[in-house]
Amino acid sequence: MFIGPLLPFRKSMLASKQREQQIVARKLREEYERVMSLLPQEGVTQTAVDSLKRLQEVQQIVNQIPVWPFDTITLRRFLVAYVLPLLPVIIAPLLEKLNELPRGKPRGIRQLTIA
Repeated sequence: MFIGPLLPFRKSMLASKQREQQIVARKLREEYERVMSLLPQEGVTQTAVDSLKRLQEVQQIVNQIPVWPFDTITLRRFLVAYVLPLLPVIIAPLLEKLNELPRGKPRGIRQLTIA
């Protein structure tokens, strides 16, 4: 389908996002460790809190970066609008074929007779 040629782009986008996540995670860990090391002497300053909050915001932004080279919401709408209505047309013949299969007595079940 049309998604196949886009898979290499997805791999590249995913690798780029993971690199950025690692960078931000490393910076956040370093800043956290720095703040924790200063905690016994100075306590937590507003500057330290602001720094950690900014890094957490950057982390959230990076986590929201898409890894598909197309809009997944648009693809979902396409599938619902065009593919979903075709499912009954596809499934009905399959169900008819299943109904045409020969049916025998189930094995291992005794038939009860009432006298």
